[in-house]
Amino acid sequence: MSWSLLTALVMTLLSLGTSSSTASAASVQTSAQLSSTNGSGRGLTLRLAFPRNPLASRVTQGHPGRKGRPLFRHTEMPDPTGFAYRGRYVAIGTGSLAPRSIATSVAGPWRDRGSALKRLPRWATGRNIWASDIVQVRKNKFLLYFAAPAGGLGPLGRCIGVAVASSPLKKFHPKRRPISCPRTAHTPLASDKVRPPSPSKEAAGVIDPEGYQSRNGARYLLYRTQGTPSSIRMVRLTRDGLRARKGGRARVLAFARGVIENPVLIQQRKGWVLITSQGYYGDCDYRTTWRRAPTLQGLKKVRSRALVTRASTRLCGPGGADVIHGSLLFFHAWTCRERACPRSDLQRVPRFGAMRSLFAAQLRWDRRGRPHLGRFVKPAKKKRHHQGAHQQPEPETDDPGPLLPLPLGLREG
Repeated sequence: MSWSLLTALVMTLLSLGTSSSTASAASVQTSAQLSSTNGSGRGLTLRLAFPRNPLASRVTQGHPGRKGRPLFRHTEMPDPTGFAYRGRYVAIGTGSLAPRSIATSVAGPWRDRGSALKRLPRWATGRNIWASDIVQVRKNKFLLYFAAPAGGLGPLGRCIGVAVASSPLKKFHPKRRPISCPRTAHTPLASDKVRPPSPSKEAAGVIDPEGYQSRNGARYLLYRTQGTPSSIRMVRLTRDGLRARKGGRARVLAFARGVIENPVLIQQRKGWVLITSQGYYGDCDYRTTWRRAPTLQGLKKVRSRALVTRASTRLCGPGGADVIHGSLLFFHAWTCRERACPRSDLQRVPRFGAMRSLFAAQLRWDRRGRPHLGRFVKPAKKKRHHQGAHQQPEPETDDPGPLLPLPLGLREG
């Protein structure tokens, strides 16, 4: 075989190894080494190195079936909590008195339902409510856990309060005392007196509440301690979910020198899964992660793994996730007008109409109990209604209307 023919063969193999539409120069390392002991081409050595996992480049560049679109754009929906109730879906996010939107299906169309909170608790010093969570404790009793600014903790410090409503479609009325709060806060004494791990007095509160109920019916509250380092903690609650259990102490589930937040705890047959967000929420590297361990104590000993990132979805800063009945994932990501969001601080320097929009995707589980991101939910097209001269707009009501089937195998709340 001639030297020119061998060279042509090598170049053909190289082109086949790098022409895949899902591969990139950074993820596919292809090399060839040609050596000869004499001019006849004897002793030729050919070495080709391809990636061990043929899907590695696909994960890096983004799965072609995982290009999501926001469910709506009429308002921001950072750190969303979702709830399925009587054939309707409720989404509540960060903002003034916890903005709320509803829809008859996950795909929409969604419409604004005003704020979830009727008013602020007296201890709150501002209307900007962070990362709420809805929990049903009885047939006609729902709780909304929320983080509100409190005095004595610096400009960013917050405490966790609770509000009550007879339906997630109605206004929630806050209780007088916070559930979790540092002793140094200027609030009524909380039932869970937090000792933050951060030495910073400017952000020494607690945020990102998440309710959890065990298989034996015990209720717990998960939250993040502010500042860095940060931690995810869990405290036992009373049966009504309104206060921390007397004498109980919060346990640390996860710890990070940087930011770890937005906890969601899921119990499996043989272990526990903790879904969190990590990084700075104001840029595109913010991400959703997960960790799994056979025991709760083991969660802080295992490393986190990526679930939703910019690399895997081409979305900017996907985080603040919430899980509905184990099979549906709500989360936010930055969207910009008529262009991809730049790699910059979108929170401190608002540009390009940047906002955190709501996305939804299926959450799948493999046989080993590991979560995987499924297909995104495509938003439904909004129907246009032409109102006549004598037609009246549909009034707002708390009546949930007829019961509708829930897709994706979800159960009623």
